[in-house]
Amino acid sequence: MLPIQRADFFEAHRADITLHQTAKKYFDGLGFSKNNPLPKIDALRKDWAMLEAERKNLYHGYREVKQLRTDLVTAQSNAEWLLGINRKAPVKISGRENISHER
Repeated sequence: MLPIQRADFFEAHRADITLHQTAKKYFDGLGFSKNNPLPKIDALRKDWAMLEAERKNLYHGYREVKQLRTDLVTAQSNAEWLLGINRKAPVKISGRENISHER
């Protein structure tokens, strides 16, 4: 009667068992085993917190650079307007073809 109980148990929990086996194969393929276990959740949380702090710090620098770029593009546009430079119009150079200033 014991083999029938095992078969019934397996059928009742087939999805969970299959998921577990698939996950084990995946992590074994990554090199994790009894000799090289997965990191503990506390270690992963500490790493995550450190990376999150670094990301926030880098994003602060990104925002500053983005604002500087916006200011420079605005200054360039204002200078071109004051000097009457039209970047859309082709520039005539004697002896050469018309060259456009478009970027």
